[in-house]
Amino acid sequence: MRRSLILFPLLALQACQKDEPEAPPEPRVISYSREIRPLLINSCLHCHADLPLHDPTSRDLLHPHETHPTPALLKEWVDAGSKVDQHWALAPLEKIPIAALDDFTEIGGNAISNPRKAPAPLFSEPVEQVLAGDLLSDPDSAIATRYFRQEPDTPPSRTTLVTRQFLGLRFECAQCHDHPHEPVTTKDYQRLIDLFTTPCDDQRLPSGIRPPLHVKMEGSAQTQHVELQARLAALLTAPVVDPKDFHEWLSNEGNLPEISDLIASYGFENRQLTNLAPNSPVKEGGVDLIAENGVHGQGLLFDGKNHLSLENHGIENESSPFALSLWIKLSPEALAETSLVQMGSPDRGFEVRIVSSRIQVRWSRAWPENAIATTSNIPLLAPYRWGHLVVSSDGNRNAKGLRIFFNGRPVDPDFSSGQLLFKSVLTSQQPITIQGAGAMIDELQIFKKALTAIEASQLFDGKSLAQAFAKKDDLGEFYTHKILQKDLSRATRITEIKQQLLALENALPEYPVLRHRPVTTPNSKDESRSIFTSTDRLQFVRSLNRNLLARSLANEVWRAHFGAPLAYDLGHGSLLPRHPDLLEWLAGKLVEFQYNPDTLAALIQDSNLWLREWTGNDDSRIKCPRVE
Repeated sequence: MRRSLILFPLLALQACQKDEPEAPPEPRVISYSREIRPLLINSCLHCHADLPLHDPTSRDLLHPHETHPTPALLKEWVDAGSKVDQHWALAPLEKIPIAALDDFTEIGGNAISNPRKAPAPLFSEPVEQVLAGDLLSDPDSAIATRYFRQEPDTPPSRTTLVTRQFLGLRFECAQCHDHPHEPVTTKDYQRLIDLFTTPCDDQRLPSGIRPPLHVKMEGSAQTQHVELQARLAALLTAPVVDPKDFHEWLSNEGNLPEISDLIASYGFENRQLTNLAPNSPVKEGGVDLIAENGVHGQGLLFDGKNHLSLENHGIENESSPFALSLWIKLSPEALAETSLVQMGSPDRGFEVRIVSSRIQVRWSRAWPENAIATTSNIPLLAPYRWGHLVVSSDGNRNAKGLRIFFNGRPVDPDFSSGQLLFKSVLTSQQPITIQGAGAMIDELQIFKKALTAIEASQLFDGKSLAQAFAKKDDLGEFYTHKILQKDLSRATRITEIKQQLLALENALPEYPVLRHRPVTTPNSKDESRSIFTSTDRLQFVRSLNRNLLARSLANEVWRAHFGAPLAYDLGHGSLLPRHPDLLEWLAGKLVEFQYNPDTLAALIQDSNLWLREWTGNDDSRIKCPRVE
């Protein structure tokens, strides 16, 4: 009796517990990124090629009108709410509890005695500098952008490189059509092309030219360069002219002004090249020269196949002052675009160029960004009409030292490019070549000095100097230059400092780099699908998903070492990596190494795994599943 009384409460409690309903199990959270998307790729993509894998919730995936059986997992996901989670490559990195790369034994093979050949490094600078170093405050940061100046060096090749290595995407198909499996449009493709297009890509350059160039200068070289520049600037500052001496010179009737330092003068009379300059070392030559009626007597006609060449003229490089004077007449075709005068080549040297009836003069080491140039701000030339041109270069390596005079008057310039970076443009004297299909020249003269405005006017009309002297007017600049020419010690010091500067600069390291070109801000109304809305590369790199960046770079480092990536790409339409834990571990290490792929490469090369040989067995060789 006592025992039954004791058991009764226990039995009653058990009965009560049986009557209570059991709590329903929590629904399993199905990952669209890791479970459903691979299922769609394997089971549905072959029939539904237009399936938008980045957002399939707009489509009915249960096939109510078809005979194909719906995969159970897909039906379970739809019934649970069809939530599309973040793509796995964009999600936070998983913590893989493995200490070393050698712990991934499932990817091992047979050991070999000799190590593999290490691949070339990707880059060692911070990602921000690699993608947009030219937009940072430190000028030397641009050096890292040389990573993209590889063959072939074009905006599409740079875009392909950055999307594959930094975004893990195969982006080329978006060139022609919007990708049905990725949130990538043709406008995205063009916007990335624009981001990685430099001002130089807009120019017609010979193949093999990779401007612009960046010269790195630091330490004692920088200190010495600043000191030399300061000394040169002091010497180039024009001295104050004593008004008493100037008026005394003006009152002296024996000082009839004339233009000095003439080293070559050709009138092209009697179909001959006769240098009228006294004691001139210039050696002339040419190919199939054609004589025609000139502005005075006879001149030379160029048909695109012939040219005039002048050597031993004494103009060594851009630091040598000189001036050219000539009469020119051009056909309409030549007015469109013609290279009229050259020393060196158009991409590296001196050039007088006709562009849309405008006159352009330039010294370029790599056009257009490592160059000085001045262009007439209005068209100056008319078809089949003679005009007198004077081009003057003072040898001081800046755009203001390039002057154009047309028909005796100074030309207002457009300084479209005003900085000649370090290093010599020409390292040896090059012949002056005059050419151009449909161009005629006459009365060619070369001076071994820069010319003043009154001298250019004198060459045009033959009387400006005498008139100015008679009126005691407009000769201040002429007199100052005349006084400076007589100061031989000053001229010697200037030449010595220029030579020291060029010797210092020519020994500096030089890097081909990217330069920024402004990009149009996207229209948000028209770009609702766009995933690339950055207006420059610096904004682009700072907006990169760091988890995607880590996985993508890790995948590329692995590909470089073992010939096959862990994942074909990291896009929405690709299968998961064959070894996801390995990719996650490598990406985590890369974050620890501050996204430096060279450090991750060193870790791989220090492992025993690096010494293993991949066999032909599918279970031991890493393969990349590819979605065709």
